[in-house]
Amino acid sequence: MAGALCSAQAAWPHFVATDARIADAAVEAVIPVHRDLARAM
Repeated sequence: MAGALCSAQAAWPHFVATDARIADAAVEAVIPVHRDLARAM
């Protein structure tokens, strides 16, 4: 159990970094859509 907890803690920064990359990609995908909508209005 303790070994699994240690490995989870070691992997945590990797998960956070992956989430941040996914969030950045999502934001960059959405921003042009918002710009187009703003122009259309």
